[in-house]
Amino acid sequence: MRVAALLLIAAVSAWAEGFWVADYAEAVRLAKKEHKLIMVEAMRPGCYYCQVMEEEVFDDPEAQEAIRMHVIPLKIDLDRDKMPMGIKARVTPSFYFLTAEGEEVKRLMGGWYKEDFISILETLGGQL
Repeated sequence: MRVAALLLIAAVSAWAEGFWVADYAEAVRLAKKEHKLIMVEAMRPGCYYCQVMEEEVFDDPEAQEAIRMHVIPLKIDLDRDKMPMGIKARVTPSFYFLTAEGEEVKRLMGGWYKEDFISILETLGGQL
């Protein structure tokens, strides 16, 4: 019981500090619980537009709030991790919006301006 409580505290703390979920199973669990889509970002270290998205979108408080409100975010490093559901990502960054059951709802390729990305999140957030 005590271990479970510590794990729960650690998970909540990690979610509060950064909004990226650690793995696909956790993203599915949260998506079911919160009735949200899962946003999978396929990225690679050294990818110029991945870095631009990180600095100009994901580090921005307004964008972080929109992400937290509308989706469960999961970052996949293609050099280290496998994409869920057998998705073949060929462009980085790529964003795959999935239901908790694994159905792809939308796919975005490349970097996006913060305002456009937030607008997309708001539109997709209303689909569940």
